[in-house]
Amino acid sequence: MNSYQCPKSKFRIPKIWLVRFLDKTYRNIFQGFTPVNACVTDTMNRIFRFANKLSILNTGDYYEFGVYKGYSLWHAQQVSLQCGNPHMRYFGFDCFSGLPKPTGIDDSGDFYEGEFFCTKEVVADNIKTHGGDLSKINLIKGYFDKTLTKGTQKKYKMKKIAIAFIDCDYYSSAKVVLEFIKDLLMVNTLIVFDDWNAFRQPGKKGEQLAFLEFTQKYPRIKLRKEFSYCWHGQVFRVTHCHEN
Repeated sequence: MNSYQCPKSKFRIPKIWLVRFLDKTYRNIFQGFTPVNACVTDTMNRIFRFANKLSILNTGDYYEFGVYKGYSLWHAQQVSLQCGNPHMRYFGFDCFSGLPKPTGIDDSGDFYEGEFFCTKEVVADNIKTHGGDLSKINLIKGYFDKTLTKGTQKKYKMKKIAIAFIDCDYYSSAKVVLEFIKDLLMVNTLIVFDDWNAFRQPGKKGEQLAFLEFTQKYPRIKLRKEFSYCWHGQVFRVTHCHEN
């Protein structure tokens, strides 16, 4: 195993753990309440302008899967208000304990257990401190296979999706998300995959694989590729769904 060796010392630290420690330290102490990628702010603005043009902001809500520190969720609310839409509700799903341990196809070395850790309490405080309206934001804690259920839909009286922001990295997570949103889609719903290009094997891992399987399983749901952003994201629009 490659390792880092301190000068004049026999104490050795595996490089991968040193990198992860430094990564967590930077994110938790120095990054603050900012987007992981700087382009997210402009992208969110573009997505909401597009949704407003499609006239779906007043008929659907915003759903985010993978919240981290809450920046994109908070910014989504700010942009929606700027678009003149004060009634939209926002749902943020996360386990709030960082990524679960990668297994199976997700165990590629690209992500690690505990990455993107931030507690629900810190997320709520971040949003509130920066002027967000928590009365319209529902932070739903738990692993997706436990929270993305019909029971959750009924409990929160969820309505159709205007924008679904999928930022969950793993194939296994994205697969559960897509099954959950299936019955909440409407024509012109925007589905945003923030980790579309997270892996080097297109269509064989992560969100791309989950998307491919979903479209094959539900051929009546038609999705049109609208635009990509940064190096990693992709936006789709629903052009036909089973309700039609």
